[in-house]
Amino acid sequence: MNSIGPLYSPILTPVLTLIAWTLVMWLWMYATRIPAIRAAGIKLDSQLPKGEQMNLLPPEVRWKADNYNHLLEQPTIFYALALSLALMGEGHGANLWLAWAYVALRIVHSVFQVLVNKIEIRFVIFVLSTLMLFGMVFNAFTSEAVAQPVPVEEIRPGRLPGYLPEESLPNALALIPPAPARDSAAFAWEQNVNQNIQALRGGPRWDLATLDNDLTFPNAAGTFSCALGAPITQEQTPYLYQLLRRTLLDAGLATYSAKNHYQRTRPFVVNEQSICAAGAEETLRNDGSYPSGHTAIGWAWALILSEIAPDRANELQARGLAFGDSRMVCNVHWSMDVIQGQNIGAATVAVLHSDSLFRSDLEGAKAEIAAVRSRGLPPVRDCAVEAEAMAIAVPR
Repeated sequence: MNSIGPLYSPILTPVLTLIAWTLVMWLWMYATRIPAIRAAGIKLDSQLPKGEQMNLLPPEVRWKADNYNHLLEQPTIFYALALSLALMGEGHGANLWLAWAYVALRIVHSVFQVLVNKIEIRFVIFVLSTLMLFGMVFNAFTSEAVAQPVPVEEIRPGRLPGYLPEESLPNALALIPPAPARDSAAFAWEQNVNQNIQALRGGPRWDLATLDNDLTFPNAAGTFSCALGAPITQEQTPYLYQLLRRTLLDAGLATYSAKNHYQRTRPFVVNEQSICAAGAEETLRNDGSYPSGHTAIGWAWALILSEIAPDRANELQARGLAFGDSRMVCNVHWSMDVIQGQNIGAATVAVLHSDSLFRSDLEGAKAEIAAVRSRGLPPVRDCAVEAEAMAIAVPR
């Protein structure tokens, strides 16, 4: 099956909530209607005019069916409108609040109709919910459409192909020195650093390392959001979102000529301590430690983002360095793994500039980030929590 990756928009959550509520009303309708039909001794007759037999049921029973039918009428406009806003990249902010308000009012309308059913009050609730739709329509017509990159098919669930063919990737084995030998002064230094870092286990810096370990999207897209001072999401910044997904593979794969050659043992195997990547122990035991693939990816992202927003280069590169430090805090990489991972990340970015599609997407990302920042949209993460964690020094 061909796939270009999932489309996520926050406005889909209220859509699903109203669908779920409609199914609740369906259950409520039949939970009261069937016992009422039996109690009234009604034998259903398809020859009678539609609704005639149901009109014999008590009003409290009919109200449930009436409301269920109402939920299949005007809300269809809401569904189409919300999906349109999601595709336009506008399923957030005021539109998201309007969508939740609409859903909340429809649920209140349902509960009031099936339990009290005073028409005057029902009408007020109905009008209020309709005003939410007017607001969403107005926003849809006055919004600026977000340009979209050319869709790219996933090579496996959650992974897009990189920009570079395998033969164009930097040759890590040729670029970096051999991994430190076990009897070397470099390895003694690395062991000392690793031992000192264990003091960070379980604290805010450990929590950040755990977050940095997750390279799945949309989580990974938020890594540099605070440093950039803007959101990085599929709907608000689709060029940058796709750029990050694709360069992840380029920078990560660029490390493997050295990883596979040296097959360096990871710190947690040596010190027998836990890692922040819970559940990945067996996989990592068989995946070489040198150089760090995560670090190469994070540093590549930091450099690319520094081109997109040069006025935030210091903040972005500080976050990129912290991303590499997270691999040591996580107890899955030695110091030299991280240092050489940064070198491979930089080498990958240099080669990426030779690719015309990368350069085109980079320009698209620059334009959309400038637009997002001009609107003052906030980052997608808790920047105070991130700043607290990054303020904690990682021992050297």
